[in-house]
This record gives sequence, C-alpha cells and structure tokens, in this order.
Amino acid sequence: MGKYCKIRIIKIISCLLLLSMALTVCLTSCGSSKRLLEEKIFKDAMEDFFDAVEDRDAHKIRSLFSKNVIEKDTDLQEQIEKLLSLYNGGDFEILCDYLLSGDYYSGEEGFTSWVTTNFPVSCGGERYWLSVALVYEDDIDEDNIGFESIYFFTLDEYCAYFHSEEEAYDDDGLLVFSERRLENEVRIIECLPYEYKTVDRKLYSENIKTFLNSNKNFDDFVEAFGEPNAKDEITFEHFYELSDSNCEARYLKLGVIDGRISYASIVGNFDYVESIYDSPVKSPAE
Repeated sequence: MGKYCKIRIIKIISCLLLLSMALTVCLTSCGSSKRLLEEKIFKDAMEDFFDAVEDRDAHKIRSLFSKNVIEKDTDLQEQIEKLLSLYNGGDFEILCDYLLSGDYYSGEEGFTSWVTTNFPVSCGGERYWLSVALVYEDDIDEDNIGFESIYFFTLDEYCAYFHSEEEAYDDDGLLVFSERRLENEVRIIECLPYEYKTVDRKLYSENIKTFLNSNKNFDDFVEAFGEPNAKDEITFEHFYELSDSNCEARYLKLGVIDGRISYASIVGNFDYVESIYDSPVKSPAE
C-alpha cells in the first residue's frame, strides 16, 4: 500500500472519529447521555422484573418501583400477591419488539427521562400483555426513578380492554387484570389482540387475488369466502386465516370503506408480509 493511500485512510478514520465525537457531544449537550442507552436501560429493568416474578420474590418486585410510588400505592403488596398467584411458572419471553415513546425534560436543574410502551409476553404456555412506564433518570427528584406503573393483563383482559371504549388507566404502581374471560380464543395478529372465531374452510391467497382483480365489493367477498375470523369494529379491518402458510400463521387483512375493499394485505402474528391490493389514489381532477 502506497504512502498516499495510508495517509488518505488515516485522514478518513480521523474524520470519522471527529464526526462520532461531534455527534456524541451534540446529543449529550442537548440531553442526558443516558438517553443514548435508553433501550438497554429499559430492557435491563424488564429483565429484573421478570426475574423477580420467576423467583417469586415479592420484595424485589416492590423495590423496582420508585420510592414515591411505593409510598403512594396503598395496594401495591396486594397486587404483587395477585400477580404471583396468577403466575404458574416458566420463563417469560417478549413476543415482539416494543417501541418506546418518551417524555423528556432538560433544564438547569438537570434531566428527567420517562418512557412507556406495551407488549405481549408468553410464559409457561400462557400469554399476557404488559403496559409499562419507567422513569430512568430524574435529577430534580431521584425518588421518582424506577417503574412508575406496570399494568399486567391476561390476554383476554387486554383484548377486551383494547377494543372497548374504556378510559385509559393512569394509576401509578402495579395493576393486575385477570377476571374477564372472552367467549372465543384471542389471537395476536400483526402485534394486536383480536377475538378469533374458528371457521372450517380452506382459503388461499391466489384465489383471493383472482377475486379482487374483478370485484371489490365486501358483501360479495363474504358470500364467496364466508365471514371473517376476526374484525376490528373501529378500523373496519377484517381478518381471514390463510391455508397456504409454511408452518407460520398467515392472515388476510382487508380494509373496508363504505362496503368496498380498499386494501388487502397478508400479515402474520407479529409482522406485515406483503400487499396484494391497494386502491389507486385518484387525482383531484378525477
């Protein structure tokens, strides 16, 4: 390698290092350096929670909440006992990537960082849903650091709550929901829970594509293929289980507006697979 090439490479590496340092300085000058590690901090906190539940360690579960929450939540111990009575053993597994949303403060007093998310988990053959809020730094009041809230739902409970018009919970501490039982099984489709009705039929994506090439009327679709396995009354989406899957569950998702199919796609339990129809966008002149 020639001298010129070596010098050029050294210059490139130096520029990259300077760029990296500048980016770090920019991020940390505008906010706390802990925010760069936000996802890891949250993951570690959830692992501590799951470990404490698996060890049936009520004291450890309690200690993961902030000091302020522990002082204010009068039924925290009762909810911990309810959680441990619900838990039948087995390792927890988070079933899909959780997306963190945050609220941040930066001022002369210091930094405050708060994140929230919700996600499904499996444990010993059972599935649950968690909604979590975590304060991982608060320079103004360190007694706020820790879990602000954990809502622990059975899958039936979360499905019923998610598709209802119930007000969102805003209580601090731990809340365990396990009383409601739905008439049908609950399946997770594209990372959301739906009450699912089993229908004895064979349904293949190629047949659906052929139908949609000539007809977008939803009533005609139902007449041809039957009622959906699941639906969302708010978004007007309808789901059909497909038969042409390779060991993994696949579903047809239909969006229906004013009785017509506006889009059709194939989705899995936790992912979007492909679009098979999307209504064309009309220009303003049409």
